[in-house]
Amino acid sequence: MTETPELTTRDVLHQVDRRLSLIEEDLRALHVKVDDNYQRLDAKFDTKIDSAYNRLDAKIDRTRVELEARIGANFHWTVGLLLASWVTLMGAVLLK
Repeated sequence: MTETPELTTRDVLHQVDRRLSLIEEDLRALHVKVDDNYQRLDAKFDTKIDSAYNRLDAKIDRTRVELEARIGANFHWTVGLLLASWVTLMGAVLLK
């Protein structure tokens, strides 16, 4: 059998330091990767939210225009009916 060399405390500490350094580098790389993914996801959400907001805003504008047109048409009909009723009433009172 071959003999394995004895490890000194200095060797063990050096090995532990090396392993901790590798873990630290991996954590930094992971942090950068997670941060990049977060930024991309945030930009994607912003794009989707802006798109949905613009579609909703356009739909609200179309609905408002349609409602204004319907209200205008109903107003004209109401004014016309009131005038016709008034003319009929005045005609009945004056021609009686």
